[in-house]
Amino acid sequence: MPNHLLAPDTFIPLFIPSPDTFIPSSLVVVEATGGYETLLVESLQAASIAVAVVNPRRVRDFAKGIGCDAKTDSIDAKVIARYGEVVQP
Repeated sequence: MPNHLLAPDTFIPLFIPSPDTFIPSSLVVVEATGGYETLLVESLQAASIAVAVVNPRRVRDFAKGIGCDAKTDSIDAKVIARYGEVVQP
């Protein structure tokens, strides 16, 4: 996701249920990226959405542990999501 002011406004509504929709509790897991994640994390917190900032090295070690050595954005997203499910940071 581009790191600009419009990005959180397009992302956060995905976690806010409409009155006729049930969405189970969500935890957004993001890797620490030297501050690039700050805008997203602050926006999620302001919307009362649980967020965990995790160490990218631990996620990478987790990926290797489950046999996922490939590195693309799509694979990274799936590995981070799985890390969040298993580790529950």
